[in-house]
Amino acid sequence: MKPGINAVVGDFGSGKTLFLTYLASAYQGKRKVFANFTLFGLDYVPMAIEDVAKFPDEVRDGIILWDEGHIGLSAYSFFKKDTQNAVVFLSQVRKRNLIVFWSTQIFKKGVVGLRDHSRYMFTCEALEPPGCSRIRVFDSYQEDQFVNEFLFDGRQFFDKYDTNEIIMPKADPPPKEKQKKSKKVSKSP
Repeated sequence: MKPGINAVVGDFGSGKTLFLTYLASAYQGKRKVFANFTLFGLDYVPMAIEDVAKFPDEVRDGIILWDEGHIGLSAYSFFKKDTQNAVVFLSQVRKRNLIVFWSTQIFKKGVVGLRDHSRYMFTCEALEPPGCSRIRVFDSYQEDQFVNEFLFDGRQFFDKYDTNEIIMPKADPPPKEKQKKSKKVSKSP
């Protein structure tokens, strides 16, 4: 696959993250894998979505896999500096020889620059048994023209990721809730 950006879209449990995990496995030894979700037994570099706003030089010649891409690059956060920088980074993935796949339930929730640069849209539909999906591919640059359809059996990749992992926009853990300090009440005689 040529460098570029691709969207993976589907309902909850339709196989989006499973498909991204398959891609991580398929590219082992061929490209460096960057991912914002935990992969078990696969070589990858952890990378939060907002990390690209820092223009990391080491992010080259690889594949970036972003689960829940709308979280870090939300359409509602376009005016944030990190979001604008990430869009600039994404507009130059060819120059860095990067393939990008991002997943979402609703395509329009991703920031405009991410949506506009997404060449192919892979739509996932859950099938039986669990772990199997019908994936349809559309070319966003050709008015969403249908390109291909295939059946995906990802059951062998279930143990390579945690389907219940909470995805955060930044690599840092969420801040702990500040505890209220109790005031000592002095008793006057």
